[in-house]
Amino acid sequence: MNDAKHVKQGPIYYSQFGEDKILSKIFSQVDKGLCIEVGANDGVNDSTSLFFEKLGWSCILIEPNPVLCQSIRNSRDAKLVELAASDREGEAILHVASGAERAHGVSTISSEQEALEKIRLYGFTYEDVKVKTQTLDKILEDLKIDGVIHFISIDVEGHEVAVLNGFSIENWRPTIIILEDNSNFEDIRVCNYLRKFGYIPFMRTGVNDWYAHGGNRALVTLRSRIKYNLTSIKERVKSRIKRIPGVMVFKKLILN
Repeated sequence: MNDAKHVKQGPIYYSQFGEDKILSKIFSQVDKGLCIEVGANDGVNDSTSLFFEKLGWSCILIEPNPVLCQSIRNSRDAKLVELAASDREGEAILHVASGAERAHGVSTISSEQEALEKIRLYGFTYEDVKVKTQTLDKILEDLKIDGVIHFISIDVEGHEVAVLNGFSIENWRPTIIILEDNSNFEDIRVCNYLRKFGYIPFMRTGVNDWYAHGGNRALVTLRSRIKYNLTSIKERVKSRIKRIPGVMVFKKLILN
């Protein structure tokens, strides 16, 4: 769906911490790219891929929550895979959070106490739903994907390592991997795992860590890191300024 309004009226971004805007700068020379969202939510709110779908990219959305999958079908043209990405084919229990409008954002198939405690800390309850699981390798094989994966975003509330274990990074070599990390830098399992395949962190936006292969000089050099981290900081400042009432002239000067 190449939306003419999307271009004519200026770009509209959807991601939580400006990830899609930063990615649009990184991939400004890519016409028809490929991206994957693992843990796609409802396909619109905080989506990293919707901006690119409107530009004509191929997008793959992986989401196990049946309610959210229906929302995706109603709002997106992307390829939807209704299951949970994991390290094996089978079934798992999805702990579906409820108690607020967007409580589903912390739903998880992780059985680790930290993941379930997070749901409770928000004051939410959860319902257990049985869902199918599959490895990313098998999902991509079934979809007959053989091109470059420009970026993959993984937001699975504590199940990241299992998702990565089912994904042959050395074969797929995505340009950028974005993973949510709410551990306040205490959980280094993901970082250590990705380093085994030559991927190193080069940026953080909000609670999301960005990784690229060490051989990608366009992203991992000190100069590149400074450039994109400054962009990230600028987007966060803009987001906060927009919430300040009044002072429109001041806001326009900074936001433009």
